[in-house]
Amino acid sequence: MKKLMMMVAALLMLAACTKENPVNDGTIDASKLVFNITVNRLDGPSTKGVKQDWETGDVVYLFFEGNTTNYAKLTFNESTWDCSDKDGGNSYSGLNLDASGKKLTAVYLPYVPPTPEYAEGEDTGWYFSGAKAFILTDESVSYTVNTGDIPATLTATLNLTVPSWGIVQFFVPDDEPVAGKMAMTESHFQSMDYYYVVPGGEVGYSPFGRGMALQGIPATVNGDTGYYFYGFLQSEAWDTPTTYSFQLVEQDPEKKFAIRSWTKTFTNKTLYTVSGDVVSNAAVQLPAPSDWNYVGCFVDLGYGGPKWATGNLSVSTAPDLLAGPLEAGNYFMWGYTTPYNSSDSEYTGAYSLEVDAAYGANGYWRMPSNEEFYGDQGLLNNTTLSWKMGWTALGGSRAGVLLTSNKNGLSLFLPAAGWQTSEITALGSQGDYWTSTKSGGNPVSYRFNEGWSTVIARGNVGKSIRPVMDY
Repeated sequence: MKKLMMMVAALLMLAACTKENPVNDGTIDASKLVFNITVNRLDGPSTKGVKQDWETGDVVYLFFEGNTTNYAKLTFNESTWDCSDKDGGNSYSGLNLDASGKKLTAVYLPYVPPTPEYAEGEDTGWYFSGAKAFILTDESVSYTVNTGDIPATLTATLNLTVPSWGIVQFFVPDDEPVAGKMAMTESHFQSMDYYYVVPGGEVGYSPFGRGMALQGIPATVNGDTGYYFYGFLQSEAWDTPTTYSFQLVEQDPEKKFAIRSWTKTFTNKTLYTVSGDVVSNAAVQLPAPSDWNYVGCFVDLGYGGPKWATGNLSVSTAPDLLAGPLEAGNYFMWGYTTPYNSSDSEYTGAYSLEVDAAYGANGYWRMPSNEEFYGDQGLLNNTTLSWKMGWTALGGSRAGVLLTSNKNGLSLFLPAAGWQTSEITALGSQGDYWTSTKSGGNPVSYRFNEGWSTVIARGNVGKSIRPVMDY
């Protein structure tokens, strides 16, 4: 994966607290060290989608050049900062505080800070894997330790700043935000994979590809609860009026398959401007989901094909005519406009558009073609397939396939609903899904189990339909 490095101007000022000469060589007895740190955040809530005030539990991480086993944590407690090492104690036994030209890096992640881990590799350093939060940092600043009387004291003022180049921010209000529930996509943005602090102290990052979904982080901004999103804007949109087409997607918070979606378009909008070294990337306040264009139980997977329904066809669930993502839905003979009936024993070869006409008039979907399942721009050529067991009972069964888009990271779940003749068969071990396409006079379907396969079969058997919607 291509690694990009983000360098941010450091604004760290170190102040001696005694008149003793600074220690310029040797190693300080870290167990005797006292941290006298003041933390100033220079951003404001009107321009940065981060917390307005320090809150109890906020953590600032201090990394020291040359130390690969330990770091210091500053935890805000009502009005002061409590110091500890990475294991929560205060021995600092793993900190090597050789002050001879060494560097200190400070990192703050406003929402759900993860535990950093040190790793060797292409980008060796301290990793914040899966850190779906905005980072504020001062980088690579030399520090001075003054001995004075034991214990020794390290005094510093950390002016935490926001890495701003290319970053855009959004906030969507919600009364009860839930972690993992909301994602947002837009083709001009890319999301973060991980942060890392390299041995010299600089902070780097590795982004996901363009168009990857931005995960909503439950947050309170200016007293309002909701979801905070951030991502990196492609440079061709900097200083340029651009049309942005957003998709807001509700997901299962734990399993991440899509449930329903909304859309919103901004026309000729400039989100990011650069004038010399001055960047304007104000957080954009978006309306609540109720004020977006509700699309329904469909999701755009980002690869240019149709929008896919998040559930199977179920004629009893008007107006969407879809079952829930984990439910089997109805079974249909190919071309029939009503669910499977065992008295319909002979296949008529009815053309699939009769189904499209019947339910397209009541909903907003049609049957997918074979090409849309497995063409160059098809579902199976643009997703990663994962067989899942033990999620939720489906008529006594617990199985299905999770299809995750390689283009924007959103997922669909196709339950292993089996197929139906006189009775439902193979429930829980496979799912059979019709296409609108015929081959040699017979309709084409797809069978999903621990992999998938193409099935050419006559139409006198009941199978599932996973609808699609055109743009």
